[in-house]
Amino acid sequence: MAKVSNFLYAANVIQESNGQLHVINPLQIISPVCISSTYSFFVVLSLRDFDTTKSHVLKTAFTNLENPEKPIVESSSTIPPIPKNPKADLPNEYEGLLTSLGFQNVILEKEGLYKTNLYFDGDNIGEYEIYVARIKR
Repeated sequence: MAKVSNFLYAANVIQESNGQLHVINPLQIISPVCISSTYSFFVVLSLRDFDTTKSHVLKTAFTNLENPEKPIVESSSTIPPIPKNPKADLPNEYEGLLTSLGFQNVILEKEGLYKTNLYFDGDNIGEYEIYVARIKR
């Protein structure tokens, strides 16, 4: 089963045409100017230990822990087959991908704990929490 080897919230991510990711302002908390508010952010994650010769479905669900059954944002994307890394002869369990996902204008109705759930081909492979607190001026 796929494993998440890295997960990070960030204010922005820039992906170059050569595939390099530049993470701008990693986030330990989300701090909008006011609550209720909309807020845009990214998650950066790396997946490994899955069959890279086949297509897979990656689903994300961002929820408030007070109402975890009703995601605020859900997305689903297909991961196409990934060619072997020509620069390294890796064991299959270390082949995978590094990617980023943008969450644009997410409605944050209250301060508190939120989380992102990751699903790979329908299996929950990780939950990652982040706290939302209004920035004090």
